[in-house]
Amino acid sequence: MIRIVLLFLFVSVISAIQVFDPWNRDNSESSNTITQASTNVTKSYFAYPYTDDFAKNSAIQTVLEAKYHEKNVVQHRDADGHLYWRVCWDGGNPTNDLHATEGIGIVLPESWPEDKRRSWKRSNQIQRNEPKRYSILAKDSTNDEETKQTRDFLNSKMSDASVYVWEYHTPGTSHIEGWSGMPFTDTARAEVEAYSGVERVSEAATGEEDRILPPRNERQQPTKGRARRNGGSQKTNDKRSLSWDKQENAGRNLVMISQPQDTDLNKMKDFVFEKNAGKGTWIYIIDSGADGDHEFNAESVEKNVIQTPYSKSQGQKPEEDDGTNSHGTVAGSIALGRKHGVAKVATLISVKLVRNKASEFIQALEMVIDDLNKPENQQRLSKTVVVLSQGYVGQLNHDSGWQHVDGQEMGRRLQDLFALGVPFVTSSGNRGELFEIIDRIPSVLADENTPIINVGNVYPEGDRVKASQRGPQLTIDANGEDVEGQSKEDGKTLEHQSGTSFAAPQVAGIIATYMGYDNVPWDKDQTMLDRVKAIKNYIQSDSSSWARQKEKNEPVKVLWNGVTKDIRNQVGAHDCEGDSNNCDQKPRCTGLGTNKYGTQSTYDTLIDQSFCPDWNPSNGGVNGSFLQSTPESVNFAIIAPTNGQRALPTGEDCKKNLRAILDACDTEDNPMNWKAGGDSQVDGWTYQIAPQSDRPPAPKNPIAWCKFQEGEKDGSFRVWGAGWLNSGFGHELKDKFIEQDGGLAFPDGHGYDTGSWDFGYELRNGHEWTFTMDYSLAFTPFNIKGLTSGVLKDTANFDGFEVTCED
Repeated sequence: MIRIVLLFLFVSVISAIQVFDPWNRDNSESSNTITQASTNVTKSYFAYPYTDDFAKNSAIQTVLEAKYHEKNVVQHRDADGHLYWRVCWDGGNPTNDLHATEGIGIVLPESWPEDKRRSWKRSNQIQRNEPKRYSILAKDSTNDEETKQTRDFLNSKMSDASVYVWEYHTPGTSHIEGWSGMPFTDTARAEVEAYSGVERVSEAATGEEDRILPPRNERQQPTKGRARRNGGSQKTNDKRSLSWDKQENAGRNLVMISQPQDTDLNKMKDFVFEKNAGKGTWIYIIDSGADGDHEFNAESVEKNVIQTPYSKSQGQKPEEDDGTNSHGTVAGSIALGRKHGVAKVATLISVKLVRNKASEFIQALEMVIDDLNKPENQQRLSKTVVVLSQGYVGQLNHDSGWQHVDGQEMGRRLQDLFALGVPFVTSSGNRGELFEIIDRIPSVLADENTPIINVGNVYPEGDRVKASQRGPQLTIDANGEDVEGQSKEDGKTLEHQSGTSFAAPQVAGIIATYMGYDNVPWDKDQTMLDRVKAIKNYIQSDSSSWARQKEKNEPVKVLWNGVTKDIRNQVGAHDCEGDSNNCDQKPRCTGLGTNKYGTQSTYDTLIDQSFCPDWNPSNGGVNGSFLQSTPESVNFAIIAPTNGQRALPTGEDCKKNLRAILDACDTEDNPMNWKAGGDSQVDGWTYQIAPQSDRPPAPKNPIAWCKFQEGEKDGSFRVWGAGWLNSGFGHELKDKFIEQDGGLAFPDGHGYDTGSWDFGYELRNGHEWTFTMDYSLAFTPFNIKGLTSGVLKDTANFDGFEVTCED
């Protein structure tokens, strides 16, 4: 048996892959396995390994199959491509036994809702395989000799002396308040807690970025044709000295910021903003870095960088973004980017850190405070806002947050920042489906003397996103759902970014905008902490927010920049007349993150030759389903206006408007030209393209695997793959084999036996189709493996696609 694996790369995505295989043939081995597993067992569990190492996970799977039988262990991959297993068993609860299996990190019951399972971050799973690390607060930070002796003692108790340890300093002094990142055994921790120079010990807080992307079918869709109202008056500060401008066809989150009360967001296309928004202000963005000259001033990105020592120790470059999916660059672009930003002429100060340790964030705060205290930066104090789209540890409240060593040190630094009169904005968190109330530091530290601005996430219509955490410490909401931002690959736009991570920078941008006014809208005589309180109060007031919706009798106050209907008219903003059916909307793209997609060429052909020629406008709307039971199964639809009569679209309108969706969507970093569909509205008619089949994450090249079983003169082989043979049930490949067979003039009964061809679609372990075929080599000099790889390559017809079936 020879297994040939073609190297494959999947695009990283955020939406979940379906657990079950939707295309399994009834007579396939995989179908039988799942059927037996689901009918013969009483309980099912998901087991997640610590690592992505192929060899280690293969060994783990062997152990699981030996314990629970091969039919009861089914391999899957999550939205990020990480492997896990579904283990079924009728012999009682196997949780403890699964936990005891070497290499298994987390075990979750299948009975948990999928979104709840998905909320457990991969980083938390892997950290369980590492020794616990701790934060230690010194007894007396003013006694330098005592703290030196305490550090020597702590060093002697660490289980690994080579790890990076953070020191907490009293800002502006050399005094050491504590340390973080020290690994101790349980015995050593007890000794440390009892040591005379130690005030308190806490497990070191780790963090996670507040980015999410739930499946689109879980998102609330906008309600068209009606305005959201809260029934109250709408106050604005005096804008006689302000000059307004518009950004046409702006991102929906930006348009929503300039949405006046008693108006319908669906009728608006333009973002209206103060022309000098953010001029003479600074936004310190504590994140993974920022990289993108098209969005930011190049000099700002290169020169205005504060980088933590730990980031430097990891070899990170100050001018680059080392975050997952351009997290820092996207956050920065939303706060102050030229295209995607709120405060379009503010100055970016990138505070670059690795992001996963609370101790490093505390160190970054110290560096921000030191920077602001420089004599040459004193003019910044009244013109600066700091933003963080991250949270650390969890399941804390206000009191336990302040009791945590990292929480206490974090809170002290924030109070030092507030004493300078500088506000701090952060994301509320995306753990709302597990923990509804804000539960992480720094957010839980908010109180009267620690006026942190916590920002939640809402849909465009103003309803809160379920994952967005809330509670009495929430300050305000903004639309961070399905927004656009700048990629660290310069010039590229990242679509469908979601989470409180991208709501918080919008609030920071609005604060910077207000700071740039000649007359700030809060009491300008307030200073230090009182000034920060005044800024927070103003952001929450009716002058800077209004309730789009009400939820559980609690108004959901959403960010607003004070723009009125008159101001929108003044700048000529594109606002549709009458009901929203009069508005043409640029295509809204579903995004490849849904793992439902097909090739543009296939969909173009269906539009031109099947759906649109059969379009019958007299019926007022039509749906069409094509290529069912294949990976490219798709629905096309044209939906009539809900209000009033409109001119009926022609067949050419059908083609033009559906093609426009394909042309507008999924254009970045997509060499195979996959299309995930979307919708648009033209002349009141809604056009939709909706791929139906769950697939692996969209590949950048065709992928395949190959395995031969040889006899002395004949044998069989199996090929399975993804990213090609998408909808023709393999006929194009079979025809190539027939062509190859005939061209080589094999004797009768020899060569490829295309009569034994057996092809089927199945979503399993990263592939989506498989076929088997027999062959005979008697009296022929040909290398059947070389011939087969050549046929596969010719059929895939993609540059860089190589298949070599070797011995």
